[in-house]
Parts: sequence; structure tokens; C-alpha cells
Amino acid sequence: CSTMNHPTPSGKDAVSNDAYEVAANHLRGHRLILARTGWLVVAALTIGLFIASIPIEFAQLQLGCPTASCASSGGVAPVALSLLEDLGLSPEFFAAYGIALELIFALGFVLVAGLIFWRKSSDRQALFVSLALLLFGTATQPYAMHALVEAHPAWGVLVDGLHFLGSASFSLFLYIFPDG
Repeated sequence: CSTMNHPTPSGKDAVSNDAYEVAANHLRGHRLILARTGWLVVAALTIGLFIASIPIEFAQLQLGCPTASCASSGGVAPVALSLLEDLGLSPEFFAAYGIALELIFALGFVLVAGLIFWRKSSDRQALFVSLALLLFGTATQPYAMHALVEAHPAWGVLVDGLHFLGSASFSLFLYIFPDG
């Protein structure tokens, strides 16, 4: 009989292997505290910068921008603002609409990231996925963060670093999801 030469693992062995893999993927002790603290610091910094950029972006969207570099970074040319006014739309409405879309996008990512962090923050992969979602939803918003850097150039290196981390971690997430 061929099954005699090739024994299959018993049900108990298979369960213990699965339990070992799950346990190996979980953080404990100081590493867990450090990982959660790091996640919370990055989250507070990223969300704080995103919120700080909203009024700046709102003001920029209402004014329009005369240069091509400004228009390529999310600003609206004065000609486009006059066309909006011809349609009966005020610059304030246009700015509020653009900000609302960005907020809805970011809020969706932040809520999912927060839920994953809250429920599974001891799991390494879940912690990484929640951080990737958080950073992608906030730090990679090109118009909001660009407006912040234009108003406060000192934040440029930090914003660029967070943008890079958000893009890189989300790209890596797309490669490792769902099975790692």
C-alpha cells in the first residue's frame, strides 16, 4: 500500500504547525510596545500634517495659481476659475468640493487602518498593512501635502519622507497581500 511508505501528518501535528506559524507572526513584550508606539507616532504625525494642510489648500484652491508649476501641483488656473464662475460655481464651492473628496478618501483609509490596528496590532503583517493604508490615505495626497510644503518649506523633508514611506509600503502591501 502506498500510504504506508508516505505517512501523512496527524491532525494534531498539522494544528501545532499552524499554531507555531501564527505565534511566530505575533509580537510580544517590548517589541509589541515599541511597534504600537511607533505606529501611533507615525499616525499622529501624518494625520496632523494632513489636517494642517487643509486650510492652506482651501485658500490656494480659491485663489487660483498663475504659473504652470502651480497648476501641475493641483492648483487651478485663473482662466479655469472664471469658467467655473460662468457656470455659476464659486471658487469657495470648488475648493470645498475638492477638499471634501480628499477628506472622504483619507478618512476611508484611516478608518480601515485604525480598525486593523485596534483589532490585530500584535500581528506583524496586520500592523504593516494598517500602517501602509494609513500612510497611503494621508501622506500620498499630493495636493494637500504640496500646499503645506509651499506654505512651510521646513516641513518638506518630513513630508517627502512620509510620502515615500506611504508609496513604498502600499506597493509592498500589494505584493504581499493576502498570504504574505
